[in-house]
Amino acid sequence: MLCSVVVVVVVVVVVVVVVVVVAVAVVVVVVVVVVAVVVVVVVVVVVVVVAVAVVVEVRVVNLVKLVKLVKLVKLISVYFFDIVTSKKVQNPQFFTLLTSKCASRHNGVHF
Repeated sequence: MLCSVVVVVVVVVVVVVVVVVVAVAVVVVVVVVVVAVVVVVVVVVVVVVVAVAVVVEVRVVNLVKLVKLVKLVKLISVYFFDIVTSKKVQNPQFFTLLTSKCASRHNGVHF
């Protein structure tokens, strides 16, 4: 009778140990999966934020270039209109300013 009680106790202990080991393994797998999902979500968010930042920066850069171009065209049109209508040019350094602006975009070559 004592042997059968010992066998039952050993079997119960082994079953409990196996259940605990399996439970710990399941918890570890769940934690790893959750961490992996969080990492993937963070990477996707970072990629989206960087892509949006690049698009916005490109648009801002293009807008700044357009504003500069409009200002330059306005400056040119005002002074050329003065020349065509035989009015005295208001700023004698205009052509120096114009050529320096153009030269800065063309490797320092003045026109």
